[in-house]
Amino acid sequence: GIPICIFVVSVIVLCMKHAENHFHNPLLVSGDSHNSQVISSVCALLVSGIAAWLGSSTVGSISLSSAQSLKWKVALCVLLVGTCHLPTAEALVKNGDTIGLRSQRLNAPASPLLRKMLRPMRGGVGSAVAPVNQRVFDQAHMLPAQEVLQGCQVDPNEGLTEEQVKLSREAFGRNVLPTKPRVPLWKLFLQQFDDKMVKILLVAAGISAVFAATESSGKDHPFVEPAVILAILLLNAAMGVWQESSAEAAIEALSQFHPDQAKVVRGGRVVPVDARELVPGDIVEVAVGDRVPADMRVIEIFSTALKVEQAALTGESASVSKLVNSLSEHVDAEISTKENILFSATDVVYGKGRGVVIRTGSATEIGKIAKALTEEDDTTSPLKEKLNKFGDLLTRIITLICIACWTINLPRFTRTGLLLSGETSTATALAAADAAAKAAAKAAAAGAGAAEAAAAKAAADRASKFGSSPVNSDAEATRMWLKWARGALYYFKTSVVLAVAAIPEGLPAVVTTCLALGTQRLARRNALVRHLPAVETLGCTSVICSDKTGTLTTGQMSVQKLLLLDNDLKFYELDVEGTTYAPTGCIRGEGKTVTGKDHSALNELGKVASLCNLSGLSRSAAGIWERVGESTEAALKVLAEKIGVASDLSPEAVAAAAEANSAGGTGTPANDAWAHHHPRLAALEFNRERKSMSVLVASPTAQSQDNTVKPEGEGAANALPSETGTLLVKGATEMVLGRCSKARLLDGTTVPLTAELRQSIVQHVEDNYAGREALRCLAHAVLDKPLSSSDPRLADPRQFEEVESDLTFIGVTGILDPPRDEVKAAVVKCKRAGIRVIVITGDNPRTAETICRRIGVLDPYEDAVGKSFTGREFNAMNPQQKRKAIRAAKLFSRTEPMHKREIVGLLQEAESLGGPGETAAMTGDGVNDAPALKAADIGVAMGSGTSVAQGAAKMVLADDNFNTIVDAVEEGRAIYANTKSFIRYLISSNIGEVACVFLGILLGLPEVLSPVSLLWVNLVTDGLPATALSFNPTEPGVMDRLPRRRSEPLVDGWMLMRYLIIGGYVGIATVMSFVWWFCFNRYGPLMTFGQLRGLVDGEALSHGHQSGAAGAASTAQSFANGYTVQSLLHDRSPSTMALSTLVTIEMLVALASVAETSSLATVPPWRNAWLLTAVAASLIQHVLVISWKAGQMIFEVKALTSYEWSRVALFAFPIIIVEELVKFASRRRNIALGRIH
Repeated sequence: GIPICIFVVSVIVLCMKHAENHFHNPLLVSGDSHNSQVISSVCALLVSGIAAWLGSSTVGSISLSSAQSLKWKVALCVLLVGTCHLPTAEALVKNGDTIGLRSQRLNAPASPLLRKMLRPMRGGVGSAVAPVNQRVFDQAHMLPAQEVLQGCQVDPNEGLTEEQVKLSREAFGRNVLPTKPRVPLWKLFLQQFDDKMVKILLVAAGISAVFAATESSGKDHPFVEPAVILAILLLNAAMGVWQESSAEAAIEALSQFHPDQAKVVRGGRVVPVDARELVPGDIVEVAVGDRVPADMRVIEIFSTALKVEQAALTGESASVSKLVNSLSEHVDAEISTKENILFSATDVVYGKGRGVVIRTGSATEIGKIAKALTEEDDTTSPLKEKLNKFGDLLTRIITLICIACWTINLPRFTRTGLLLSGETSTATALAAADAAAKAAAKAAAAGAGAAEAAAAKAAADRASKFGSSPVNSDAEATRMWLKWARGALYYFKTSVVLAVAAIPEGLPAVVTTCLALGTQRLARRNALVRHLPAVETLGCTSVICSDKTGTLTTGQMSVQKLLLLDNDLKFYELDVEGTTYAPTGCIRGEGKTVTGKDHSALNELGKVASLCNLSGLSRSAAGIWERVGESTEAALKVLAEKIGVASDLSPEAVAAAAEANSAGGTGTPANDAWAHHHPRLAALEFNRERKSMSVLVASPTAQSQDNTVKPEGEGAANALPSETGTLLVKGATEMVLGRCSKARLLDGTTVPLTAELRQSIVQHVEDNYAGREALRCLAHAVLDKPLSSSDPRLADPRQFEEVESDLTFIGVTGILDPPRDEVKAAVVKCKRAGIRVIVITGDNPRTAETICRRIGVLDPYEDAVGKSFTGREFNAMNPQQKRKAIRAAKLFSRTEPMHKREIVGLLQEAESLGGPGETAAMTGDGVNDAPALKAADIGVAMGSGTSVAQGAAKMVLADDNFNTIVDAVEEGRAIYANTKSFIRYLISSNIGEVACVFLGILLGLPEVLSPVSLLWVNLVTDGLPATALSFNPTEPGVMDRLPRRRSEPLVDGWMLMRYLIIGGYVGIATVMSFVWWFCFNRYGPLMTFGQLRGLVDGEALSHGHQSGAAGAASTAQSFANGYTVQSLLHDRSPSTMALSTLVTIEMLVALASVAETSSLATVPPWRNAWLLTAVAASLIQHVLVISWKAGQMIFEVKALTSYEWSRVALFAFPIIIVEELVKFASRRRNIALGRIH
């Protein structure tokens, strides 16, 4: 019975699920409606079968408290779980006898039978629930408004019931955008230590701390080394936390684009509701000035037109008309082609309408952007990638060096352990044994006489026997092993000294400092950097993906061209200056400036532009001009100001307008004068059929005697003594000209408009303005005969076209969102620097291509085929075609936010995966740009753009100047060059230190440099010059070089060779100065090199005074100038000599690092005054340390004599010659590789 039925139902349901290939719900109708119908019908049969088996013969509600309760629960649970209705199944188990089907997943609109069969399952008391139809929501732009309402089962006049709202909210959640939880400060702090270089330093500090705690070396400050390293790391981490704690503002900024209130139809009344409480199916009203609270299907328009500004979402420069009956043909239609959908966070700029909510929260288009921002991880900067790889390389090198150092000293472990334990005699005996063994081997090799060889062998045997086991017992063997272990530990610490010498401890801090200084320099260039590594990323940018609207263009519509008819019926064309809403600039025709006073027709055109207009201009407190209303109409208001105060107004009117504006008025005297003397009587709003709009204004003869200039709209028709006026018309060129019978000439005379003249005007505008220059063209006309405001046709939109007939043509305006003035020069600079510029916009292809030709992205006559793609074309490509397209593409138009993100991702795809491996910068200003801005290596937002774009970007341009991006790239290249300079300086110095320590160990010399001395040099002495290298001037020709590849390592083969050459000389010269003091210093001991080596092991120091292995020298043995072994073991002059040589050479290397490849003769050190100051400070600091008693105690140094300083200079100076030779070789190599063009 029950188990078999449950099993059969489950199998069938799962099979249907697999066949539908939908892992959420087989009942979700999407895609092929025929398949969905079949599945719905099968499900209906299943449900009816279960009902029949349970003995239910009614169609009404079923109470689960009946005898069949258990059977119903079991059967329904199986069906609900099988169809992924987990929330409802859970409700069935928890709620006992009464259940409600509340999941949006259960939809079967194509099967009335299924809906009928499911009705008994919808609540214990037969109550209605909110129907949820995902198909209707997904395809709302393809379905008629009435079908959408039926699918939502909502009455547009009544709205949803409270129960429907509650159930829908449970299913869909609140209308809020997804957010990404902030990372707590402690996690941010710990993340700063997730770095290879930092981990190496932590290990070194830990080992050093262990030695300091466990070994009684007699030092006064054993914890200096680990404490200093840890302090540097903590400071670096604190700086990182401070920088990153304010880097995630993008999602929070999205809330600014979400309105707080919505006007919703509930219970037959329009009531204000918190926008966060909206649910799918709600009926919402919007009007001019409202921000759309959710994605909605337009169901009714109360005005003649409904327009929204959705540039921030789609990138379209002009406002977009929304229509009730416009249907899309494709499910995946582009956002810009969904003319019946109002998108959340867009602004209504014209008209009033009503829509049904189809998506809320993260399901809306802006919600998808917010979700993308929460899911998008910050990209790793090229510099961090290189530093990580360098850290890996450094780890391997340090490991090998430590192993080699430890292995080389294996024979000395026991003797060193004995010496450290104070057992000098035993250690001396072992040393004698070694010396005897060496003498025997040497004698045998030299073929000495039998007697000498036998004596040497006997001595070696005795020494070997004594050294191997003076006391033949297990206890003594254990004791010797412990001494061996102590010696091994000692040389392990020596290896750690090498590690400290190899690690550039100051590198993380210096890199951070350099980037911070770079941000300050960029800030002076109006580029505000929000993420430190972005500074360096700019330097390797190889492609700039730029949004068009608001980035390459001003984002403000502006009239560019005017077309009038001269007295010979020829075209009289004028160019209009200005690219913003600021009412400044002049109009030029035939090489001279003209105004409305010069030509009657131009004056009349200004009148139509000003009065046939429902928008306005305003000036902010900061003095920035902004539009109020629709952007195209705002551009015409600006044109009216440029044409000037109309000449047909009385001098008193002109004076009144000037006086009003000088007293803090609107700043638009021409518009104010026109509005005051021609008050609006009626407005015939735009509609799609006639493609025009018009206004009826009072004639000057009927004006009020009150000469106070009033803003547009304040004059009322009922305040005038007469209700007759003049009709002013603007609209699509072909449509308006079709209703014109006359034309106005330049001097104001009127002539008949013949069919030939009409056609020639239309053709000229189409070919030259709309075609070649992609201008948005509007024709302007007037009705010369008076029209009464009481004419009944003015109240009937169906008769508007009849009213707008027998017109007189005035002229044509060509409007465009123009390119910024500085962009063209910046694009040329990018091309010279090897940087490709790709324009990615949501605007139409023709307009976008025109802008690209104007700014130089496309050449004037370049064929755009294969270089210009629409979002739909790109979406239809397979992955290989997309990879091929982005290599040649210069323009992507009609793109959606996810297209931009995908394009950026493909450009960044590694070469190993078939991608171009570009370092991509993305610029933008709108909400639609945010995902791509965050995904790019360097996202650049406009200062006047949306806060969402600024939050997602890593850099913000305060001046909205595209040229600033190019300046920032130049600065980034300089910063990278400076970064390489101080890295080269630090690494060369560290290699020199490693070479010095390793060479000393290899040659068996006493300790050349102490760990504390090395740490002091790395952190303090080297730190100042390294930081000062951040101020290096930009090297000549930095923007003439091709951008470096992202895969190019920070340390390539040649750079490593440079490090080794410079570092090798540093190490050799330092050791040579140390040896010089012992062996060649006329004021020193003048010992032999063999005696110098003997100081380490306590071996005989009397080479040359005693032959063979004749015992060990006494610690009282004397050398030249009164030096003894005891005094030499405690003399600090040799190590101070070596330290001073090391510091001096490194200061000279810093001076030579002022330029990477340029000679000191070309870029002298004094070009960087900070570097000279830092070098001088480091040298003075060093002299003070070796002269100050406390410094001498801590660092185990002493003051040098003038003679010793002179020899330090001799050892140090040749590094300049070595540097110049290496730079010369680098210049020749760059030319050979074509890196300079």
